[in-house]
Amino acid sequence: MNARDIAYGYGIGYNDGISMGGGGVKSDEWTFPSHWLEIPDPEPNQVIMYVEADAGDVAPIIGLYGANYDGGTINYGDDGYTYDYPAGYGYNVYHVYQTAGQYIITITAAGNEVYLNANGANAAFMVGHIIDSYSGGYNSTDGSCKCIRAIKVGRDIQLDTGTVPIAGSRYGANLVYLEFMGTVKNAEPKFQSFRTLKKVKIGISPESFGESAFQNCFALEKVDGLQNLKIIAKSMFSGCYALRSVDLPSAESEDGAAFKTNCYSLKSVNAPKLTAIAADEFSNCYSLQSLVLADGCNLNGNKFENCPQLYPKPQ
Repeated sequence: MNARDIAYGYGIGYNDGISMGGGGVKSDEWTFPSHWLEIPDPEPNQVIMYVEADAGDVAPIIGLYGANYDGGTINYGDDGYTYDYPAGYGYNVYHVYQTAGQYIITITAAGNEVYLNANGANAAFMVGHIIDSYSGGYNSTDGSCKCIRAIKVGRDIQLDTGTVPIAGSRYGANLVYLEFMGTVKNAEPKFQSFRTLKKVKIGISPESFGESAFQNCFALEKVDGLQNLKIIAKSMFSGCYALRSVDLPSAESEDGAAFKTNCYSLKSVNAPKLTAIAADEFSNCYSLQSLVLADGCNLNGNKFENCPQLYPKPQ
């Protein structure tokens, strides 16, 4: 059995703190498995990745971009490969691990963009080899990229480009943890279809996210660092079956249906400045025990249907 075969359970839930006021819901959120290598914090212009690789696993295709293709360095870990990415160079690089093991990938960008490309490019370089007319090889749909488990992003780095969603299909099938040391540089960031992602941590949160920001992150349990969020995006946590708690101390408004669809595991929501919620916003939140909203919050007729653990129901 290799490291990837180890199951990471959701833990045991708790039933105390059943009230609208929000006291007493205990934390049982995901933490780093003890067998993982220590993942260092990146410098401002770096991305650090932790991978668990089998022999033959393909590490991600990585592009380093800026306004003028500024270049940088990629170190794929202990099996001997470092690639210096020259300025003005537009291709991508990837690596195939020869030996099963745990590795730390360090990406140092001279520019401000690190791009993980699920579909390759017209040509890509495997470290030490040139592959002409590259097509495929790193594509999560065929299971070929499955070794990335955790990513830490330096505070000056943007992932992918512009308003493009930071999509799970670009990061492989087993990413569990994603951390931004500063703010998320992407405009109206979205983190869609990270199907195994359990935790996101943001050093300085933006005031808003894009619509459906965490849509279909089925395993997502917690997003830390949303203290500055003022607008809860439409369908922000749609399809987040495993989401357990949300802390939004600065949120003042919402665009609707943030929790309405399939937040079955949600136990607590803390939004003490939120003055109105959409109709049926928390319907079918079967595990909801604690809900903190602004005094006099407009509930818009919410009956909190199928919220059996929320008692007494808000009026």
